[in-house]
Amino acid sequence: MTYWNYCDYRCGDCERSFECPVAIKKREQEMRAVAEGRDFDSMDAVKESLEETLEMVKKMAEERGVDLADETGKRRIGERVIMDHPLVKKSKRFAIDVMSFAKEMEDRAFSEETQKAIYDLCWYAGLLSAKLYRCLSGKYEAMEEDDTELKELDMEDANKTASVVIMAISKCKKALDSLLLEHLSEAQRFYTDLKDIEKGFKTEFPEIEVTAGKQLH
Repeated sequence: MTYWNYCDYRCGDCERSFECPVAIKKREQEMRAVAEGRDFDSMDAVKESLEETLEMVKKMAEERGVDLADETGKRRIGERVIMDHPLVKKSKRFAIDVMSFAKEMEDRAFSEETQKAIYDLCWYAGLLSAKLYRCLSGKYEAMEEDDTELKELDMEDANKTASVVIMAISKCKKALDSLLLEHLSEAQRFYTDLKDIEKGFKTEFPEIEVTAGKQLH
């Protein structure tokens, strides 16, 4: 299984961290930093990852005979469409509102459990927005792709990313359940917004929920 397709970037809480290539790579980078007598710099790790990705893309393009220079600057129809997609706008607004709420709650005294719920809500609201954009992008790119193999790859990536969307929605609900116990009025509004996003997502990916459940649990 390609675990990174379902990654929520919370390695410390992940039961698959000892077999996931992403987590293994991070540990290798941390150990290399220690061996070289320096602090681990996450930005250096990101740079290394981007360089590896660029090399992989160049290799794939060469194998398929694609001229990357000719593709530079082109915007596909699907990409333009999803920028204005209602789900993209709603999830972005949801994430922004959650972040603002968390900022307002900074000076209030809460239990450790409630503080974790607020942190989790912020994290997964942001993840939801990013992954929803990606899976919709993949779906609409697949719809306009003429190459059968590329169409399948686009749709495969969209479906795998959609699995993360389902997980993020579930994690947001769990966090909101904890916040509702604190009788925070904002939590109920966020719950309503989240259900609206979930409804729209299920319309776009009606078959993904059962599959995601099997892959993520």
